[in-house]
Amino acid sequence: NYLMKLLTVVETQVDKIMIVPLIGLEILGNYALALQIVFILMIFPGIIYKYTLPQDATGVETKRIKIVALVGSVGLSILGITLIPIILPEIFPKYSEAVMAIQIVSIAIVPAAIVYFYTSKLLGMEKSKMVLISKAIMAITIITSILLLATTWELIGISIAFVLSTIVEAVFLVLSYHLWVKKSI
Repeated sequence: NYLMKLLTVVETQVDKIMIVPLIGLEILGNYALALQIVFILMIFPGIIYKYTLPQDATGVETKRIKIVALVGSVGLSILGITLIPIILPEIFPKYSEAVMAIQIVSIAIVPAAIVYFYTSKLLGMEKSKMVLISKAIMAITIITSILLLATTWELIGISIAFVLSTIVEAVFLVLSYHLWVKKSI
């Protein structure tokens, strides 16, 4: 549990620590704003995760609510890609560079929701090892991606690194559940 918390802190903070020496504080400000907006949009899937975790632990079926939440996540992602870039320059005119980052990072809402759902399912089955491995894979992916993409594409590269790491974590959790955990039941 402690290692999982540590890896969660690494995956959520290491990108910000790496950005400053690589490309500077201005890019970090725009990236941080993009992440804050996406984290606001992630509140709904996070609430569903908090609801489904005890349900999954007791064996109650949560497929229907997860499907509804996934559809809602797609809607929130579309909102982040289309509407927020129109509104943001009106509210924060100095952060107009963050518009493209918000659009890119908004793509991560759907795989992040999938990560929530499979994390809930796996923790409910007491298979925390797979969740721990997924967190480590995500941390490694974001570190590697930032090193490869940040110096060339700056803000866009960092945003792509965030989305890529979230997709990799979601794919690992889905595959680990369907290929290893589900077959052993």
